[in-house]
Amino acid sequence: IAYPWLASAVTRNPLLIAVIGIAQRLPWLVFTLPVGVLTDRKDRRILMAGANTLRAVLTVFVAIAVVGLGGDLPGPDELETHIRRGMRVLDVGCGRAVLLNALAERGFESHGTEISRAAAAGVDARAQIRVAPRLCEAGYPAEYFDAVVLSHVLEHLPDPRETLGEAHRILRPGGRVIVAVPNFGSLQARWAGPDWFHLDLPRHLYHFPLPALRMLLRSCRFLDCRVSHFSLRQNPFGWVQSALNRRRAWPRNTLYH
Repeated sequence: IAYPWLASAVTRNPLLIAVIGIAQRLPWLVFTLPVGVLTDRKDRRILMAGANTLRAVLTVFVAIAVVGLGGDLPGPDELETHIRRGMRVLDVGCGRAVLLNALAERGFESHGTEISRAAAAGVDARAQIRVAPRLCEAGYPAEYFDAVVLSHVLEHLPDPRETLGEAHRILRPGGRVIVAVPNFGSLQARWAGPDWFHLDLPRHLYHFPLPALRMLLRSCRFLDCRVSHFSLRQNPFGWVQSALNRRRAWPRNTLYH
């Protein structure tokens, strides 16, 4: 019961939540025979105690990660703690508008930008999408939005400063800009070096250690910054794929492709 509940804190997709329940039972199918052989050779009480301890530690870790540390971006519920329903939210580079669809369900006025109609295929009809190669070309009026979201967008842009400057212009006084980027100064990045999964050249044009990102935000007049380093969506996968990249036994970023 616990893991599907924890998964619901990360995603509202019922299929993904159901997959968590299935994944919980996969070890029973995969490891039944090897464990049977092991229990015939070892003290079963010690094995059971070790297995239960490991399961408890993993459960506590995941619970703290989801509930206490949060993800790389606030979800719809978290945004509601900062802005009221009915306010305008812009998701820059919204893709299929997963966030905007969830916000529309909660009564927000959802807006998004994408570089092509094809990239935004399947968007909820309640989300208002503008197609433009740059945010400054989308034609939004000044002080129009209550929140602007840039989720893994800045690293792809030829001019991140221009985009943040435009975000500041179209935000109302007291509005929020929410930015997620790979952390170039992280332990994972330093350990993996050129094999870091999130390096992702040549699609990523820029990378930001935290001091550089703070400096960039302040230069665009975003002065009050709150930082979160943990992402249940990104961190575990990044470690696994970076480790596989270092082994050079498979094509680079093989899990991603």
